[in-house]
Amino acid sequence: MLLLLLLAYKFSVYGVITQITNNFFNITLISIMLSMVLISVLNNVKRKSIKDSSIIVFYTFVSILLFVDVIYFTYFSELPKAKMLTYAGQLSATKSIFKYLFNPLNISLIIDLPFVLIGYFYTRITKREIRDETYEILYNPIIMKPLLKLSIILLSFGVFSNSQYLRCVETQEFFTYHIVDLLDDNVYAKEENIEDNIEKYYNRGRLKRGAYTGVGKGKNLIVIQVEALQNFVIDREYGNVEITPNLNSFLKDDSVLYFDHYYQLVGKGNTSDAEFVTHNSLYPSIDGPSYSMYERNNYYGLPWALKDNGYNTWAFHGFEKDYWNRDKAYKNQGFDRFINEEDYDFTEEDTIGFGLNDEVFFEQSMKHIKDLSKKDEPFYAFMVTLTSHSPFEMPDEYKNITIDKEHEGTILGNYINSINYTDLYLGKFLKELEKEGILEDTVVAIYGDHFAINTDHTMLMTNYLEREYRLEDMMNIPLILYIPGNQNNKTISKVGSQLDFYPTIMNVMGINNTKSAIFGNDILNNKNNSLVASQSYALKGSYFSDDTAFIVSRDGIYENSEAYDLDTREKVDVDNCILMHNRALTEIDTCRYILDNNLVVRD
Repeated sequence: MLLLLLLAYKFSVYGVITQITNNFFNITLISIMLSMVLISVLNNVKRKSIKDSSIIVFYTFVSILLFVDVIYFTYFSELPKAKMLTYAGQLSATKSIFKYLFNPLNISLIIDLPFVLIGYFYTRITKREIRDETYEILYNPIIMKPLLKLSIILLSFGVFSNSQYLRCVETQEFFTYHIVDLLDDNVYAKEENIEDNIEKYYNRGRLKRGAYTGVGKGKNLIVIQVEALQNFVIDREYGNVEITPNLNSFLKDDSVLYFDHYYQLVGKGNTSDAEFVTHNSLYPSIDGPSYSMYERNNYYGLPWALKDNGYNTWAFHGFEKDYWNRDKAYKNQGFDRFINEEDYDFTEEDTIGFGLNDEVFFEQSMKHIKDLSKKDEPFYAFMVTLTSHSPFEMPDEYKNITIDKEHEGTILGNYINSINYTDLYLGKFLKELEKEGILEDTVVAIYGDHFAINTDHTMLMTNYLEREYRLEDMMNIPLILYIPGNQNNKTISKVGSQLDFYPTIMNVMGINNTKSAIFGNDILNNKNNSLVASQSYALKGSYFSDDTAFIVSRDGIYENSEAYDLDTREKVDVDNCILMHNRALTEIDTCRYILDNNLVVRD
């Protein structure tokens, strides 16, 4: 009986952490009743030693899996899929985030296990009377049998009497979610229409002349993917001090275009998926990091297209070369060389949090950039920063902004100093490019890979921003595009995402893509309603368009979803969102079909 009570507590905590907002009581009750049924089945094992150990193993396994689920949800804002758990080792490199993930509520799901196991093994070597008394406490058949009958009746007739409940259970209930996940057979929505629709995605990459077409033709290209650069810090002060003064100054340059409604579109690979989506204009995998899931596919993304046009293509990242499978993926993505942790000269003092600090990264990368600029061919340098990685804890000597007491030690307070540090050395790098005469012949793109502060911190961010902090705020990252010779500084508010980077930059560079399927659009010339179709951090089918945010309910029931105007934030009737919702589902499934069948590149 005690074990069941403990499980009831744990399922309740699980529901709170995983944000079961609709049918919380029913979902939690189903988990408790299923546990009761399973424990009762195990209790009918005739051999007592096997019976006792089986119940303890079941309880331990469920507790650990609950803990894994909530840890994953705390980091990714969604439940894990079995395939993704095989990549859990990658998170061990981000040791600094463990303090954030291992909070007291999460730990409460497993804190009792040592005591339960010690108690179990103790009773194994004690007198029979003590074992029987312990058994009565852990599992009391007099109480459990009528409860079991009631559970079976409710499970059979009460809880599953409504089709909506079935959907709620499938997407949120602990046991059912994992069983459905394991049985997932990768069926595509409307599969019969997928092959008929593929052709239009091959045609999207064709160069269509319009605004800014070819203005960067033949010039070098530097793309800087900044770790956790979120849009809300741009042109914002904290305590009368600019958070990103160098980026703010860069934005005022006549040659800069600033996209302020640009959104992340990552999957389970986070930073690596931001690279994958940006370079290929393909939706990321939801089952694991795209670089690993589709390592053997053929691609014709930005690095390959530039190589075909005479560019030297180099990637720069000051971390372990095999992290998220980059050492293999970069070759397949079309990079000539990967400058990684092994190529930088640094000591432990040159690391902050995740790895090599941005000061050393930019200083030593600059040496390679200078060498590349001296070659006869133009170059493409793709650079990924590290320092502004969660949980953004900076040594005191690197903090330049005084944080108010209310924000000391919070993720917001930490982030402000972390991104301010990155901004400082990013600014120095840009000035060095200008000093060396490289900037005047180089297109530069700067964007964030993904959010810094998720919606778990809604109250903190709402108070700071003085407006409600929502999903679109979390996913909003800046895209800054410097085009030498352009004398038309402009802020572009057309909605776009990392999916749109490849076709947009190909337009600027004046390069035609006739070889691969793409799912994004050239933001500079797209006249249609934009679509940012999410499947991570919001359930599949959620989207942002030019005027609307549509967020699929976590219970999977369409009618319970939320829709609102992006500008006014007033509610919109979800019935008006069905066409774009279906379009989002179709695009994601079509892309997955293309990736699963290695059809990215046209024969």
